[in-house]
Amino acid sequence: MIKLISIIISILSLILSGVIGSFTYIQTKKHNEYEKEQDKQNEKTAKELRRWEKEVETYKIELQKINNRERITPYFNLVLDDKNITYRNGQLKMKIGLINTGINTATNISIPYYQKPERNEDGTFNFFGTSAWYGNIHTYSDYLSEIYAFPKDKVFLGITAHWEKLQERKDYVDSNPGHKIADVAFKVRFTDAMGRKYEQICKFIYEVKIENGKLVNGNFSLDRSVSAPQLLDE
Repeated sequence: MIKLISIIISILSLILSGVIGSFTYIQTKKHNEYEKEQDKQNEKTAKELRRWEKEVETYKIELQKINNRERITPYFNLVLDDKNITYRNGQLKMKIGLINTGINTATNISIPYYQKPERNEDGTFNFFGTSAWYGNIHTYSDYLSEIYAFPKDKVFLGITAHWEKLQERKDYVDSNPGHKIADVAFKVRFTDAMGRKYEQICKFIYEVKIENGKLVNGNFSLDRSVSAPQLLDE
């Protein structure tokens, strides 16, 4: 009887050992699979982190390039003086100044066409724009005084306002003769010392009062703007 019990105990011990061994094997396998999965996830996370760090570094470099370029880019601002509005022989003329407030020299300064078509039906060129319903009535009287500008240098251009042309139009009614107000826009294009080409848009408003063929009052509004230089090509 004792021998039988010993045999049964031995068999149960073997079965228990097998169960424990199987359980341990299964747990070890699951742990190993979990560690492999974790390693994959960690590797994937590390890869994404490296990619993100590379993109951030690239962004920093590009941002630094932009900041450096902006610091050295020529930058024009408007110089408007009421004394430079004149009216002689029936012609209203304005002298418009541009000052280079940047720290780099601007070269090849030009005034490109502001809009299309480049030429109107009456033969005038669209170097200037306006928001007025009757369209552009402004032309050059004097082109740019210089084609380059060192820092703090000024360049000038002359503009003539052809209000008389509106009198010839049947759709134009002058409700307040002698009083004129208009907004004008134009572009200035230039290159920097590295040969990069930029463009800015300048806008201003003027108002005049003409009586008996004489300019009674003429002024430039403080409502004026100049856009930041836009890089046209590398």
